[in-house]
Amino acid sequence: MNTLLAQQIPSIVDVDDYAWLRRHCARLARDDEAGDDLTQETLVEAWRNRHKLTDPQGRRAWLAAIAGNVYRRWLRSLQHDAQHLTRLDDANAALENALSDDDFVRDLERDDLATLLDHALALLPADLRQALIAHYVEDLPQNEIAAKLGISQGALAVRLHRGRLRLQRIFANELRDEAAVFGLDAAPEPDWQETRMWCCQCGQQRLRVRFNRDLNQLLVRCPVCGQLIEHQTAVIAGARSFHAALERVIKWAAPYYSSAINTGAALCMTCGRPAPLRYGLPAEHLINDGTFPNVHLACTCRAFSTCNLPLLALGSPEGQAFRQAHPRIRLAGQTEMEVGGIDALVITAASVTDDARLHMAIARDTYRILDIRAGG
Repeated sequence: MNTLLAQQIPSIVDVDDYAWLRRHCARLARDDEAGDDLTQETLVEAWRNRHKLTDPQGRRAWLAAIAGNVYRRWLRSLQHDAQHLTRLDDANAALENALSDDDFVRDLERDDLATLLDHALALLPADLRQALIAHYVEDLPQNEIAAKLGISQGALAVRLHRGRLRLQRIFANELRDEAAVFGLDAAPEPDWQETRMWCCQCGQQRLRVRFNRDLNQLLVRCPVCGQLIEHQTAVIAGARSFHAALERVIKWAAPYYSSAINTGAALCMTCGRPAPLRYGLPAEHLINDGTFPNVHLACTCRAFSTCNLPLLALGSPEGQAFRQAHPRIRLAGQTEMEVGGIDALVITAASVTDDARLHMAIARDTYRILDIRAGG
């Protein structure tokens, strides 16, 4: 190994990573000596591109991608040299057969891809990783996976959905350079943009949104209270801006969920089949605050959607009128009382800039909106 390379190895890989890389290259080349050559060339190229390693935890996947490129160049070089030989001995004949075997090359590329996917999965939280491996690698039925993990099938659908999104984000960010080798690179995550709308949960900050048109995904969050809501439905398909996507969601949500609460189900926005209404939030959904009541729909096609009931009430005609008159409001708590002979939760929205209040009565058992009225 040349002196420069020996001096620079510690800043690129540690001893364990170096030993792993030597084994990896020897396996690629099927020869220890050739593997050492590939290792040295991989380290030289890694040193030249060290600025691209943004996450030290992704070092092995990054090195594997570089080694794969080095190996393929080495194969092409050997093939080129072999074409100019006038006489082939047994070893060269075997090499030529290997080089002409498309399945052999594809197997090597699949091995590299498997290494990359293994590393991406390792970056996921354990619960998401277990669900994805059981479903996509072990190919187990969803009811069996849910039983194995001790969760409902609806919660499993949510977990699989979140796992796929997290993998997309990992390939777009932490492992972007490595994923590009296999065509798995994606556009970087859109930036968060500030809206004109105040958070109606805390009333302290304007909402921020991130709109991904490729995924039909709209994330809405408040930087102060931490409220984070995800919308990923066909409703926002084709929207050209987050303004258009957000307006579509606001107009769609109130009648959609009101009908689901009244009938106990709604047509899935992804597949069109009936999806039952369930109370509360799916396991480990992006919204973790259980202060106010929620409902959700989890379809057998793995699509899901959730709704915060105070926000649903604010989407009613009375709620919209109150928000237009008082753009900056906050949820001021909830009390239990009887409304029209029905046990109810009365949630109050209070204006931040004056004394105006809106009281929203929701049935405790059915979550139906019983009454909405302004008052002191």
